[in-house]
Amino acid sequence: MNILGFNVGAVELISYGGAAAFCGFLIWRDAARSKGLQQVGAAAGLAPVEQDVEDLPEGLLALPLFSLGDRRALENTMWGEEQSFVVFDFEYSKIHRHRFETRPGSLRRTDFVQTVCAVHVPGGDIPEFTLAPAGLGDAFLGLFGGRDIDFAQEPTFSGAYLLRGPDPDAIGRLFGRGAARYLGEHTGWTVQGRGEWIVYYRDERTVAPEGLTAFLWEAKAVHSSFFGG
Repeated sequence: MNILGFNVGAVELISYGGAAAFCGFLIWRDAARSKGLQQVGAAAGLAPVEQDVEDLPEGLLALPLFSLGDRRALENTMWGEEQSFVVFDFEYSKIHRHRFETRPGSLRRTDFVQTVCAVHVPGGDIPEFTLAPAGLGDAFLGLFGGRDIDFAQEPTFSGAYLLRGPDPDAIGRLFGRGAARYLGEHTGWTVQGRGEWIVYYRDERTVAPEGLTAFLWEAKAVHSSFFGG
């Protein structure tokens, strides 16, 4: 069919070809990133492992991160020595209404991906808590409820973050060791802990291979602000 001098069939072929080329680029890009992460991870003592979400330790899966969305997946999973910590891309998706859409049926599925560092604290009794940047606002409140736990002696931290958990006294002791001050100076982290596991990540941000070493050092520094070492 020819419309205004354009061959519709040819236009469709070009469109399909462009879509296929774009998909091919995405596959190549993801494969290149995975290879790069494994190379940098190997230098840091990390070993790549093929795992599904349900293969993670039960205590780790108890954290709220793994209840987000209705579809969840792991990519680029790498375990540290003696399985003391693990780094992975965690992806979840959910169906929601876009904030600018008001029409009935105007729902869409959105994917959210973040690079996560999870650390095992053997014999730990970490109080259940979730810390997130204050910018998450109502979304955070809706997920975890409860009142925000503030620290009068650390106003920068209290202004930068929302902190929730069922035992404010135990959480206060954990953060009072130096974590509140450190996180107040290094904002943007989401941290969740419970029992023997704690996770560190920046919401909806993945790490490039060239940034993996810095990410691991930054996560280690946050971890040390809680537990020393």
